[in-house]
Amino acid sequence: MRTVLVLAALVVAGCGSVAPAPASDDSALTGAELRVRDVSGSWANGCAVTSAGAATCWGENHDGQLGTGGSDDSALPLPVPGLESGVAQVAAGGASACARTSAGAVWCWGLNTNKQLGIGSGVLQQRVPARVVGLDGGVASIALAADHGCAIVGAALRCWGANEVGQLGNGGSIASGVPIEVPGLRNVASVSTASAHTCALLATGAVTCWGNNERGQIGDGSTQDRRRPVTVTLGARAIAASAGHEHSCAVVDGGGVKCWGRGDMGQLGSGAVGDASRPVAVRGLDAPAVAVAAGGYHSCALTRNGEVACWGLALTGQVGHGIEIQRETTAQKVVGLPARATKIALGLYHSCAIVEGDELWCWGLNGYAGALGVATSTFSTSTPVRVR
Repeated sequence: MRTVLVLAALVVAGCGSVAPAPASDDSALTGAELRVRDVSGSWANGCAVTSAGAATCWGENHDGQLGTGGSDDSALPLPVPGLESGVAQVAAGGASACARTSAGAVWCWGLNTNKQLGIGSGVLQQRVPARVVGLDGGVASIALAADHGCAIVGAALRCWGANEVGQLGNGGSIASGVPIEVPGLRNVASVSTASAHTCALLATGAVTCWGNNERGQIGDGSTQDRRRPVTVTLGARAIAASAGHEHSCAVVDGGGVKCWGRGDMGQLGSGAVGDASRPVAVRGLDAPAVAVAAGGYHSCALTRNGEVACWGLALTGQVGHGIEIQRETTAQKVVGLPARATKIALGLYHSCAIVEGDELWCWGLNGYAGALGVATSTFSTSTPVRVR
C-alpha cells in the first residue's frame, strides 16, 4: 500500500488472455441487496465476491482497478465484466485487483507499472480482467499488494511483480511479470502481501516473512531487508497472519495476537508508540482472536465471539469505535455491527467486515471516490455503514 496516488491516467490497450468484453455501461448492481462471501480493501477502492459468486468492485478507478473497462470512479459496487459467476476470492492491492475462480484460475486488472498483474505484458494499465500467466487452475489462495502479488499453488508459493527489496522471496531483486516460485517454501497455508514485504503462514504454524524490513516488519530483530523467507519467533503456533503497510500481525494458539514492525500510530496494539522488530502482544482484546488483518496504519482482530476490535491510526474512523482521534494504542471494540462478524479486511485508511447473513459493513475513510462502497457524501465515518 501507498499513501498517495500520483500516476497519470495512461490508457493502454491490454494484451494477453482477456476476459469477455466489458458491458456497455457501468451500471451498479441492482435488485436484491448485496450479499457477499469475501471482501478485500485497498488504497481507495475495494472488491467483494457476492453470494452468487460474482466479482464486484467500487471506489477509485483512475487506473482501471474496478475492471469495468472505463475510468470513472463509483461509490457503489459495480460488476466486473467476465467475472459474473464462479469467483471464489478477490484481492485488491494499490490500484490493482485480482480474482480467483472456483476452478483455481487467477485474473487481474488495474495498474501494471511494476508488473504487479502477473500477465506477462508490459502494458501500464489493464482495464478489464486478464489471466495471470501460468495460473490457469489449481490456485488455492491469492494476495495482492500495491506492486506485487502471490498465489498458493499446491503447497508452494508463487509471486510476481516488483522485487527491489526482495518481496518476491527468490533471493533476487529483478521484477517478474509472471509468477515465480519462492524457493524452499512448502506447506503454505495462507499468504499476505503488503507495500513491499510478504508473510506466509505454514501448515506447521510457523510464520515466515521477507522483503522490506526498514521498520522491523519482517520480525527477526533487525531492520535489514530479507530477500528470502525468515521465520518469525512467536513463541507459539500461529493460526493466522497478515502483512500491513509496514507492520505485520499474527494470531497464536490460545487466541492471542502479536504484531511487529512500524508502531508510530499504535498499530502494534501493545499500548506503546514506536517500532518493534520482534513481535509484541496486543492488549485490550476481550476474547480470543481467530483472525487478524493489518492495514495501512491500523490493525483489526476478529474474536471468537464474532466481535471486531481495532487499534492504531483513528483519524478517519478506521478503528470503528465511534471516535475520530489520532490513534488508539490498544484494541478497541468496533461499535454498530448488527450481527456476529465472520470475516474482516482492511484498506489503507478503512476497514470492512462481513457479518452473519452475508452483509458487508465498512467504516473509516470514504474519501472522494467512495472507498467504503456506499452512496454518501460523508468523507469518513467512525461507525460501520452497510454496503448495498
